[in-house]
Amino acid sequence: PNRKGWNAAFSLVYDYRLALLEYGIAQVNYNTSCCGFSVQVRRLDVGSRIENQYLASFSIANLRSVGTLKKQERIF
Repeated sequence: PNRKGWNAAFSLVYDYRLALLEYGIAQVNYNTSCCGFSVQVRRLDVGSRIENQYLASFSIANLRSVGTLKKQERIF
């Protein structure tokens, strides 16, 4: 996650019986030596609840991170 350049990860939960993607999450990061940018997309489709979330954050090394993507919600 702290490696310079582009990093990406995703996770899916698929129900074979219903042929339905219940949950999906994807995250892309770009890091330089001084700062980084993260974007995460989530999709939840369970029953009558269908929800999309778009989260992002910008961080400056050893200082602060700002945005809607919290540290504990990141994939990596």
